Amino acid sequence: MSAEKVSSFRLNVQSPCSQPWGSMAGDDRSRHCTRCQLRVHDLSAMSKDDALKLIAGPDDQLCARFNTRADGTAVLGCGDGWFRRALRVAGLAVMTLGFWTVVMLVQLPWLTISRKLSAPPSPPQPQVDPARAKREELERQLAALYAKMRRDERRTMGAISSGERDRIREELRRQSKKTR
Repeated sequence: MSAEKVSSFRLNVQSPCSQPWGSMAGDDRSRHCTRCQLRVHDLSAMSKDDALKLIAGPDDQLCARFNTRADGTAVLGCGDGWFRRALRVAGLAVMTLGFWTVVMLVQLPWLTISRKLSAPPSPPQPQVDPARAKREELERQLAALYAKMRRDERRTMGAISSGERDRIREELRRQSKKTR
């Protein structure tokens, strides 16, 4: 009999199962064991709340799989399912990178040859759109005018007198009464 800790709960595994998880049919959270004919729930692939609800549930027999840390606490919500998915994503990224590297290495000699054989392209002639040029000039003038306005502004900083603050408070009270 081994005992494992889940938060402040102790799980007693009366008879550890030797059936491999990979040989069972199901998903990352639960699978069916053909040896004992029970659903085996992976607590490491569940959130803490879901795992505790399952443990406290009405089932007489509960078969569970869980990973433990060195201190004996169970790993909930980030077990093998998460790790397996992360490995799949990393593997897919590596395979994609490898594929495109091979494609580029195969195409590189052909691109070099085609560039040497083809004539150099003539530089594109700039086309001036009169409406666009006028719009850009107006935008520059507007930006200069705005910059001049900002330079002419005065920034005031200092304490506001209590009389002025009282006047503002009274005005705010009147406005709030009007909106009611």
